[in-house]
Amino acid sequence: MKAHRGESVVRDVLDAVREEIAKVGFSAMRIENVALRADVAKTTIYRRWPKKEDLLFELLQSMTSGTGEIPESGTLRADLLAIARHLRCVMTSIEGQAVARVLMAERSDPEVQRAIAHIRAEKMVVPMQIVERARERGEIGKAVDADLLLSTLAGAIHHRVFVRSEELSDPYLESLVDLLLSGVAPRA
Repeated sequence: MKAHRGESVVRDVLDAVREEIAKVGFSAMRIENVALRADVAKTTIYRRWPKKEDLLFELLQSMTSGTGEIPESGTLRADLLAIARHLRCVMTSIEGQAVARVLMAERSDPEVQRAIAHIRAEKMVVPMQIVERARERGEIGKAVDADLLLSTLAGAIHHRVFVRSEELSDPYLESLVDLLLSGVAPRA
């Protein structure tokens, strides 16, 4: 075993988890194999991540980092484009695609459901605030469902990547955001 410290242990273990999930799926993933891949003792993993679900949660969190850092531009259009570009980066990365496919296949697993729900709740805080601030500025109608708006944006990107296997160019993202904004504009 290599002597590992702090951040390198986390990085090595999460890389091993990602590789194991891509190879065998979350349900079949064994901590023993993760430890072997990461070249750490099983006890090292269990000390920091007592349950498999904890490993999945941290992996998802590391892959989606940056969502909370989306700068607010002051216009909903620019903010939605920033969110869309971030989603494009996550969903089109090799890691993002591998993990997303496995998670879609294993979405009925209660541990997977809990990890995804926890990550979604955490990562939606900033985008929901962005939409609420746009509402306060009068950019969208008072009755617009912020969750539905953001889910529609993410769903269209997800569909384009995972169902149609098509490119997510900036002109496509701009058209998508413009279409959404025409549907949420305040009514006279």
